[in-house]
Amino acid sequence: MRREGRTAPTFRSIYCHFDGYENGVGKILRQYYRTEERVAWLLDLGELRGLSPNRVDIYLDRDAQVIPAALSPSLPALQELAYDKSGAEYLYIFANGQWHTLRPGQPHGL
Repeated sequence: MRREGRTAPTFRSIYCHFDGYENGVGKILRQYYRTEERVAWLLDLGELRGLSPNRVDIYLDRDAQVIPAALSPSLPALQELAYDKSGAEYLYIFANGQWHTLRPGQPHGL
């Protein structure tokens, strides 16, 4: 996507249903998904039921189909998807080679 001759930031995201807290999913992301390649692999799986060091449980829809990653054109659009539409309490963003944790209503440095 391009805007005014510059590449616009886009966000690819998935939802993880269980244990999204910082000491759960957040800790696993920081320990086991620390490269662009590993993060891309995880996003390619689609939405998740759960994530642990040794297992990834994929979330399937009613027709037993994988729910693919969503694309958001901006950080505010991603926050609306996560907080307002999905009810997420934590939002993890991989940027500049590291994970950042966002919470509703808290400022961020992205």
